[in-house]
Amino acid sequence: MDAKVRLVQGFREFLKKTLPTPIVNWLRRWLGTARYLRFMSYEVSRRHSRLETGSPLETGSPLETLESRLAARRDGFYQQMVKEVVERTDLVLQQLDRKVEGQGARHAERLRALEEEMSQLRMAVDELRAVLERTTEPSEHPAPRPARERAGRRSAGRKLAASD
Repeated sequence: MDAKVRLVQGFREFLKKTLPTPIVNWLRRWLGTARYLRFMSYEVSRRHSRLETGSPLETGSPLETLESRLAARRDGFYQQMVKEVVERTDLVLQQLDRKVEGQGARHAERLRALEEEMSQLRMAVDELRAVLERTTEPSEHPAPRPARERAGRRSAGRKLAASD
């Protein structure tokens, strides 16, 4: 290693050991920002020199050429992005359509099963009515009185017995 590099590394280690942690972190952020800005200045300088020189094959000013290239890239990017969004939306709609069709088929199947069960229950009720009509003839058994009439007569009988 070079003597200068060793000296800088030793100084950094000394500062890390002696300074409080928040100050060391602040220094790291500050140095990182300085490195980033230095890099960006080189990048801007390089792009600026490219704009000024331009390519000899291109017509028009270099700035117009660059702007047209950027606009073309941007349009292509947006077109690709819109295409992908439309494809994803189409896939989602297809999946939802399948789910809706599946739900419709399941509900139709359940409805048919319920209708079939209901028709079977109706037939069973009709059979029970027929059996009931055959077994009970009006002459054999007196018609049952409603419960209210029986209860009313009992309470009336009690009233008469109590008044006597």
